[in-house]
This record gives sequence, C-alpha cells and structure tokens, in this order.
Amino acid sequence: MDAPFHLADGRLQARLLACVDVEDKIPRTLATLGSMAGRRTLLLGARPGSFRARQLDVLGAQVVTWPDVTGPASSDEPFDVAVTWWDGFDDGESDPVAPLTPVEQLLAPGARLLVVQDYGRDEVSPLYGDPARDARLQQWSRRDGPVLGAGFKVRTLHCRWTFPDLSAAADLLHRAFPATGAAIAARMVRPRLDYRVAVYHRIVGNRRAAA
Repeated sequence: MDAPFHLADGRLQARLLACVDVEDKIPRTLATLGSMAGRRTLLLGARPGSFRARQLDVLGAQVVTWPDVTGPASSDEPFDVAVTWWDGFDDGESDPVAPLTPVEQLLAPGARLLVVQDYGRDEVSPLYGDPARDARLQQWSRRDGPVLGAGFKVRTLHCRWTFPDLSAAADLLHRAFPATGAAIAARMVRPRLDYRVAVYHRIVGNRRAAA
C-alpha cells in the first residue's frame, strides 16, 4: 500500500499522501538498511509505476513489484531485498510476522527484509481514533513483543505530515478524517504534524525464537 491510510476518494488520497514525509526520510532509511543500489528488490503490495516503486527506482534498486503482500509463488532467482509499506504484518494474527514467511523463501541468504509501519505515539495517531490500533503498534515495538521477539530490529524515524498552510491542513484533515480531523486541525499552530514511523528489518537466516 502506498500510504499509511486508505481513503475512498482517490484524489483526496493523493493530496494527503503528497504531505507525508516530504523530506523522504523513509526511503533514505530503507537505502541505508537495505543497500538497494543495483540489487534485486521485491516490493510487496504494489504495482509497477506506483509511488513507492518510483521511490525505490530513484535509490537504484532493480525493483520487481508484486501486489500480494505474501509474495509470488516462485521466482527464477532470489531477491536481495524485500520491502513492504504499511501492510507487512497481519493485524489479526497472534503471530503478526507469519504472513511474511513465504516472502523469506524468495530471498537469498543474507538478504534484508524491510517492513515499514506506523510507530504510533505521535500527533497523527489521534486522527484514527482507534485505541486497539494504538495498542497493537506499541506491542509490535516492544522488546518482548511478537515482532522484535522474532528477530526483527527496529529503526524509529521522526517524520512529518507537512501541509502547504494551516488552511490546507484543516481542509485535508476534515475531509480525510471526518470524525477527528477538524479537532486536530484546530489545535495546530504550524502546518505540520509530527509522525513517527518504524522500519522493522531482519536479515534472512537470522531469525531467533520469540522470547
């Protein structure tokens, strides 16, 4: 998925997505953790030409997209890196990393698996108005949780949603999040919201049992 949210209005989705991480901290971190330049990179949950695919192209990755987050059934040669944005872990599973097991079978030994997720505990989280979501994000980032306990490490990024001005912020947030957006926008004194992102990463073949 190209964005940390899914809106029914595609044009509104594009407008809001253009405000997310305008500093490109997320792709720069992926490049640091995954060393993608010139390497076969599997981008899950995406289609050719998508926004995230273009970002990885800029990093020099040899991108192969696949719309299913669990990966294709087979590949003629292994991948060096696999990336998934905001949909890599299963929200409804007791073992949220289980859906990624088929993906790892497509990776070369020593390849890097990178999972971008919201970290929570920021100015964006209240927009969702979902305490269960907040609790889930916190559990994933705990040392004794199901993700770090499965051998993942985490890099936490301090990003932003950056709007052209306060008026644009109020309009976008109200339209995108009718139940919560207006109240959040009314408290803003700058045209941006602090947004924390977690990049979970694991080297294939380096998985340990959960604590």
